[in-house]
Amino acid sequence: MKILHYIFKLCIITLVFAACDNEENENIGKGESISSFKLVTPANFTALTLNPGTPQKAIVLEWEAAKTGLGGTPTYRFLLDKAGNDFTAPLLAVDADNEGKSPKVTLTMSTLSNIASSGGTSDFIWTVEAKTVNELGENKVKAAGSFALKLSVSPTGIGEFTYAAPSPNQKLFLDGIRTPNQNVVFSWSAATSTQGTVKYKWIAATTADGFANPVLTLDADNNGTASTLTLTHKKLIELLHGITYTDGLFWRVQATVNDFSYAPETRFVWFEIFDVPTLYIVGSFTNNWSNNCTDAIQLTNKGGGVFESLINIPANAEFKFVLTCGSWDVNWGSSTGSTITSGTEYAFGGDNIKVQNASGYFVRADFATGKFKLTAFTPPTDMFLVGGSTSAGWNPGNSVKFVKKATNVFEIYAYMETGEGFKFLQVQDWAGDWGSKKQSRSVSNGVISGDLAQDDEDNATIDASGFYRITLDYNTLKYKVEPMAWGIIGSARTGNDAGWASDDDMTFVGGKGSYKWTKTITLFNGNIKFRANDGWDTNFGDTGANGSLEYGGSDIAVTAGTYVIEMILDPITGYKYTITPQ
Repeated sequence: MKILHYIFKLCIITLVFAACDNEENENIGKGESISSFKLVTPANFTALTLNPGTPQKAIVLEWEAAKTGLGGTPTYRFLLDKAGNDFTAPLLAVDADNEGKSPKVTLTMSTLSNIASSGGTSDFIWTVEAKTVNELGENKVKAAGSFALKLSVSPTGIGEFTYAAPSPNQKLFLDGIRTPNQNVVFSWSAATSTQGTVKYKWIAATTADGFANPVLTLDADNNGTASTLTLTHKKLIELLHGITYTDGLFWRVQATVNDFSYAPETRFVWFEIFDVPTLYIVGSFTNNWSNNCTDAIQLTNKGGGVFESLINIPANAEFKFVLTCGSWDVNWGSSTGSTITSGTEYAFGGDNIKVQNASGYFVRADFATGKFKLTAFTPPTDMFLVGGSTSAGWNPGNSVKFVKKATNVFEIYAYMETGEGFKFLQVQDWAGDWGSKKQSRSVSNGVISGDLAQDDEDNATIDASGFYRITLDYNTLKYKVEPMAWGIIGSARTGNDAGWASDDDMTFVGGKGSYKWTKTITLFNGNIKFRANDGWDTNFGDTGANGSLEYGGSDIAVTAGTYVIEMILDPITGYKYTITPQ
C-alpha cells in the first residue's frame, strides 16, 4: 500500500510539471493538468450587428471541452477584451454556463451592446480560460489562441416577433390537382421598429445552418410588409419542384428595416405532395411490360391533372399508368377487373386495365376527378399535306390531298425542301392537324420515321431537299418519309433478259409542285417497268395497258426506237406515264 501511495504522488507531481511546461498559460501551484483546447464559434473574425430591439436575445459562444490529467471537470471563464490587449484587465469576464462547467457561455444582446457602445472601438478579441482546482493547487490554461470579434450596434432596432403557423415540424399536405388554389399560409406576429417600416422575407434552406445559401427566398404578402406569406398549393408545389430537398425544409422569417435584418428562430416543415407532373403507360404492348424510359409511353400533360394522348393498343392488351418511367413505386390501374368499354369513365384502382379490341384510343387520365377513359379513335377519311417545305406553304387551303393506298393508309409523292418542315391535315383547315410526336423521329438509311401525334407535336422535317414518298399509317399511328429516285428497267433496254439486271436512272423535272421524272432512251423490242432506289421493293407497271401506273403492275411492252419516257406521280391526276417517239 505504501508503494502504491508513493507512485500515485509521483504521477501527480509529473502531471503538474507537465502542465507547468506551457509558459503561454498561467499554471499556478500543483493542480491537475489541462490539455490544449480551441475556440469554436462564432468563428474567428466574425462581425455581429447587435439589435437594440431584442435586449434579452441570447448570443452563445462555444469552444472545445478541455481534457484534464486525472479526468476531473474543469471550469471555464469567458474573457472579452479590446483588440490588441492581452486579457490582463478584460472588459468582460464571466463564468461559462452551468456554473462554469459547460463549454459555452450565453450572453444577452444588451450585455454585448453596452460593451460595444462604451468600448470606444468595434474590434474585440475573446478567449476562454479553463481552471482546475484540487488539494495540490490550481491550474489555469487559456484556449489555443484568441478569436477576433467585431461588434457594432444597429441604429435601428427590430423588436422580437414569433412564428404562428405552421407549428414546428408540422407536415403540410399539398394537392396541386384536386385543390390547386387552396392556400398555405406562413404567419408570424408583427415586429416593432425604432424607426422605419419593417419588411419581411420568408427564407428556406435544406439544413439548419444553410441560410447563407438558401434554396428559396420570397417576399411576404403585400410587397413584403404583411406578417404573412400566402401561397397556393399549386404555386408551392411548383417552387418545390424547382429545388432539391429531402422531405421538408428549414425556414425562418427575416425582418428588415433600412439595412438591418433580424430573424428570431428557425423551424422545420415537412411536405407531402399529391401531384402528377408526368404520366406513362406500361403494359403488355410496351415490350412485354417493359417499364424503362424507352418502352414506356408518355402521355401529354394537358394541365390541371389531365393527361391525354392517342395510343395504338392491340387486341387483348393490358396496361397500367405509372408516375415515373423505370419505377413501379406509384402506379394506377382500374377499380374494376373487367374489360374497358370505349367512351366509359372508370375510377382509378389497382387492377390492370384490360382492352379487348385493337384500335387507336384517345386515352384520358383525369386526376382532378380520379377517373380515366379510353375512346376508340376513328381514322380520318382524307389527309392533306401542308408546310413550308412543300408547294402548299402553310396555307391549309393550298394543301395537297394524299392518295388513299389501303385501309387507313395514305401516301403522297412530293418534292420538298429543307426548312420549316410540314404537317398533315384531316381537312383543309388546321382543326385536327397532325405532326410528329416529340422525340419519336428516327432516321435509318435515309428513311425518316416517327409517331403521329395531335397534341404538342413537332413539325415533320427532312434532312435534305429532294423527292420523297410520305406514308401515313393510321392503323399503327406511324409516318414514314422515304427519299425516292427512279429508273427504267427491263428487257427492252438490251434486247434480252440482261436488261432486268439494272436500270437507267431517270431525271426529276422541276421543284415544289412537280411530280415528273423523265428519260430519253433508245430501246429494243421488249418490256419495261419503273422502279425506285435501284431495288424491287417499290416498282410500277401498267395492269391493263391504259397508261396508268400500279404498284407491281404488269410489264409495259415497247417496240424498238428512241423515246422520251415520262413518269408522273401526281396525287391529284393520278400515277401515269407517257412514251413519246423521237
